Amino acid sequence: MDAAAWWQSFIDSIKSQTATWLVGFLIARLTLFSTKITENIKLALNRADLVSKYYEELAVNLSEYRFQAELAVEFVERGWTTAYTLETLFKEYNEAITKLRQKVCHPPTLIALVCNGGSGNLSDTFPLFHQADERRGGDDR
Repeated sequence: MDAAAWWQSFIDSIKSQTATWLVGFLIARLTLFSTKITENIKLALNRADLVSKYYEELAVNLSEYRFQAELAVEFVERGWTTAYTLETLFKEYNEAITKLRQKVCHPPTLIALVCNGGSGNLSDTFPLFHQADERRGGDDR
């Protein structure tokens, strides 16, 4: 067998076995780095889960705050304002806004994101909140 025939045989062998070697190489590479890949996937899933839980809590807190604001406005507009009702009403209102503010780390960013492009100020985002804040004599800053 001469050198030219040997090289031709070698090249034909490489052509026919390239796919087999490539698949084997990819499997070996994935096996070596499977732990790292799995950890990255788990980290991404955990992060997504935490973000989802955070926005769920934020939505609940916003809903509770909105309810308390609507209730406060209704009580004041209808004249149902005894000392006891006002004290109870605004205590619950203040608890709702306090709970909301404790969850919101970056109010302009998160409130604007949740409220579709608002300014980040609760009173600007929901006019009802501004109305409730005016009635109680304060603002939400």
